[in-house]
This record gives sequence, structure tokens and C-alpha cells, in this order.
Amino acid sequence: MKSRNTISLLSIAAALSVAAGAVLAVRTESAIRSCAARLSKLRADRDDLRSMQKDLDRYVEARRLFETADGSRAMELQEVLSAALPGVKVRDPRDTYAELPEGWVARRQEISLSDVPLNGVMAFVQAAERCRPPWRLMRCIIRGAAAPGTGNVDLTFEVIEKP
Repeated sequence: MKSRNTISLLSIAAALSVAAGAVLAVRTESAIRSCAARLSKLRADRDDLRSMQKDLDRYVEARRLFETADGSRAMELQEVLSAALPGVKVRDPRDTYAELPEGWVARRQEISLSDVPLNGVMAFVQAAERCRPPWRLMRCIIRGAAAPGTGNVDLTFEVIEKP
């Protein structure tokens, strides 16, 4: 009888051990999945931070270049136009300014040119973009004019400068 009780007790103990092992295995598997998901999120966050750091490094480098540029005031577009298209005058220039941090200003200038040779307009745009600091063409509207090869052009440029 004693051996029968011992076997029964051992069977019950074995069954409880198997059940406890199964419960622990399920909990461990759940914890591993949770840790894996957290690790995956941390890796994604790390990749995002690296991307942001690269962007920041590019912005810092661009700012350094702007800070060290010779003459932080942009050349006037009328001067650039006179060099690229002699005799052409800007009609009704309109300037708008937006204050930027640390004394920088974003200046936007809208100009209209009448009866201008269209083959010279792009030479003017390229000359403006070669200035330091560079003007950037933001908008261009071209309408035909009476004479062949000419047109009426509305251009919007923008420059970042330190007045």
C-alpha cells in the first residue's frame, strides 16, 4: 500500500510539474514576444534618430556655409537681369520678407517682364541662381507676346540673406 501511495504521489507530483512547466513555458514565450516587439520598436526608433541626425548634420553644414559666405546680402535681381538681358527692365517688382532666426531673412521677389526674348529668360534664371547667396526660382508663368520668340514672364524668386 505504501508503494501504491508513493506512486500516486509521484504521479501527482509529476503531473503538477508538467503543468507548472507548461504554464511557465507559455508565460516565457509571451515575455519573449513582448521583448522582441519592444526591441523591434527600439531599432525603428534608433533608425529614425540616425536619419534625423543626418538631416541635422546637413542643416548645420548648410548654416555654416551661409554664415561663412562672402557678403550675406543678395545681389539685386535688376542687376542680374541687366547683365543677362541688357535693356530689359523689371516691371512692378514686389518684395515680401519673412523673419528667420538669428537675424536671417527670407526675401521673396515677384517680377514681371514684358516682351522679353524667351531664350534669355533661362540665362537670367541661371545667373540669379549662381549668385551668392543664391536666388531660387519658386514660380514661373510665361505668356506669349505679339513678336515671335518673345513673351510676358512673371517670375518669383526667393533668397535667404542677412541684411
